[in-house]
Amino acid sequence: MALNPTKTMEKEQTMLIVWKWRDLEKKGYVVDADLLAQPAYANTLENISEAFGTLYDEFEVQEQQPDGTTKPLNTPGKIVRTFVVRTMNAPNCPAVDYLQRLVEHYQKEENDLMVFLHRRDGFVQKDVTLLSNNYSLVGCFLIGDGRDVVYYRPERKRGLLGDNGRFYAAPAEPDQGRPEVRTANPRKKIVFARFFRKVWTYYQHEFYTKIFELREDLLRHFYQLTDDQSKVQSAILTKHLQEDDALYLRVISFIDDDCCPLSPKQSKALDTYGKNAAKAYEFDDLKANLLAHRNVTQEYAAISDLLHHTLVHPEDKEVSSINSWLRELDHKFSQLLEAINPKKP
Repeated sequence: MALNPTKTMEKEQTMLIVWKWRDLEKKGYVVDADLLAQPAYANTLENISEAFGTLYDEFEVQEQQPDGTTKPLNTPGKIVRTFVVRTMNAPNCPAVDYLQRLVEHYQKEENDLMVFLHRRDGFVQKDVTLLSNNYSLVGCFLIGDGRDVVYYRPERKRGLLGDNGRFYAAPAEPDQGRPEVRTANPRKKIVFARFFRKVWTYYQHEFYTKIFELREDLLRHFYQLTDDQSKVQSAILTKHLQEDDALYLRVISFIDDDCCPLSPKQSKALDTYGKNAAKAYEFDDLKANLLAHRNVTQEYAAISDLLHHTLVHPEDKEVSSINSWLRELDHKFSQLLEAINPKKP
């Protein structure tokens, strides 16, 4: 998702990854309300830099050596690590205040900043909204369960994190034709550039990719219906969509409608579908990121409204024909995609 396509490549690319870092946990550096209430951390929120090396640290992005296959590192980069546990449903959580101070600390004119929040540590959509509205970010993303592209998967050959609270590492398996893979050198606090680069590039375009895939899956699903140029009740479209439960839940998540949000049972089901496919199907971090950039507000509302009234909450509406509805669906999705990533003249 190219939210800020005019930014220059000279800016440092910084990822703030708020995750279950195992080494920070072992040292007792898990930031939560109780830790911040301790006398040792009484001044943390006022002077966040005092917590460097304890509550958070940095890994510099460098080329892996020897490695003659990667391009020169033209753009500097770093990963900032911290382990934060948010108090669930707390309107005023000190751990969130700490996170905001950390974002402020790294939100510099010379930086492009991405923030990754771990779902399992209590972070939800409203936290993405808070950070997206108040800070200038390339993007703010919810991650978890090893599905997202920030996690390394051998089959896709990109990612950074393992499932064990560490940067991904796997020994060589010559009999299986698998080389050693290490995305970082923890002892030297280095992240290898070829892994960092792939993740950064993906998340620049993540929402574009997920919306494009949703559009294609919807069009493919509804092309199965025979069009006889007659009017069709929206309830028929809804019933047909519900034949693919995962696709139906993706649509509900995408439109993010207060009238019909995902129920806890549906959220769990969508999570399970994602785990089985090694993909993140949720759109719970989409709306906050899109609406933080005014150029896509109208286009997002247009396609969301169409999906709402013809698929999720039809209210006895009808469409003039299957084909005309598919053309409208395709057109409005395309307008949103163009607004997110305008074509160069």
